[in-house]
Amino acid sequence: MNPPLSLEDLLEGTYRPEDIPQNSDARLALTYNLRSANDRQVQKVRDFIGQNLGPEYQETFDSVWAGKDEERALLMGALRAKGGRS
Repeated sequence: MNPPLSLEDLLEGTYRPEDIPQNSDARLALTYNLRSANDRQVQKVRDFIGQNLGPEYQETFDSVWAGKDEERALLMGALRAKGGRS
């Protein structure tokens, strides 16, 4: 079994396509694990999730990343408004 994909792997681009989970439980676990991204990293993480895991996981990430933090919620709203792409 491959080790889980980490935030560092994603940010550094040191993962392989086969490292991306295929089943829904593993995808959801990865989505939750990536919530540790900071404000500067969140765009890249959102793009990765949208492209590799799917929009439903991106929605979940958006929600758990912002949580009840008003500043993060505002940033997430701005990212969504511009389509979530850099």
